Amino acid sequence: AKGREQWPRLLYNSGLYVLSRHTFGEIETDVFGDSAGADQLATKGVLATQILAEGAPPVWIVTTHMQAQTGYDPTRKLQVKQLAKFLKEKLGHPDTPIILAGDVNMKPCRPEHESYPLMLEETGMTDVGKYCLDNQLEIVLGDDLDENDIYRTTNDRHFVHPKFLGEGGAGAALSIVPLRVARSKHVVRGKPLSDHANYRVDYRLSWQ
Repeated sequence: AKGREQWPRLLYNSGLYVLSRHTFGEIETDVFGDSAGADQLATKGVLATQILAEGAPPVWIVTTHMQAQTGYDPTRKLQVKQLAKFLKEKLGHPDTPIILAGDVNMKPCRPEHESYPLMLEETGMTDVGKYCLDNQLEIVLGDDLDENDIYRTTNDRHFVHPKFLGEGGAGAALSIVPLRVARSKHVVRGKPLSDHANYRVDYRLSWQ
């Protein structure tokens, strides 16, 4: 992974993982060149890996954890631009199928989060949560959660380019079809597993 000169002073790794029952193909990583506040103590960035399911074209799974806190949105915007460049130069976006998922720390309900429309503009991708709501797909919500936690008020998101999104995509050889989205809070031994509810989207891949 590419790093910064400050690495010796960093206390935390990226915390990014991809788990799969299928074979991993190529792997690419990048560390954000800009960070602010407490995030300067962590190597936040991007992790991408190809998933090689038998008989299917390779699909890139990309995860990221972006700059936290509303007041640091200018830094988050710089990270969006770096992420978009990474997707294009390293993964061949938008001509290769990619599912981008992670804690992007941006909410469309917050006008001051200019990083959110910038993410859509720079990557050309569609917010899968909004897609599921707009298309009235199955939504499963745990206690104390509502549909706002799928799109408007969540920091956790999935993105797919419209060329590949939905049945038939836009004439692409492979389609990434969301089937359902689910959010719930996991408790282990009486304690929450995370300060975030999980964000799960079930997809079906179809190809020619």
